[in-house]
Amino acid sequence: MPFDSTETDATLALTRFRETPTLGDLAIILRHREVWPEGFVWDFGECEHCAMGLAACALRDDPATHERCYFDWVAAVFDIDMDTVDQLFDEGPSKGKVANYVYVTPEHVAAAIEEYLSTHA
Repeated sequence: MPFDSTETDATLALTRFRETPTLGDLAIILRHREVWPEGFVWDFGECEHCAMGLAACALRDDPATHERCYFDWVAAVFDIDMDTVDQLFDEGPSKGKVANYVYVTPEHVAAAIEEYLSTHA
């Protein structure tokens, strides 16, 4: 069940996220395209255009400048292990829900994050 949020909540989440990034705020941002950085285009099959890329854009950061791949970068930003990165940002959101990465939506990733937070918060 998704966390209920409004556009105002999403704007506040984006502001908080830029100060201290959290998975909970990222889930809210994922569900509210109206607060996404201008020009950001969703494509789950490309790191710079999926939830990891959205997080980087929201933070005005570029994981490539850290000489780390997006997976390492997101693990460090959210202080999570690589299995959790996979569960939330790679294989997890699509398992049993869609047949192809092309069909993974921001809402799928938000739901995976919310499910994880409901048991790991």
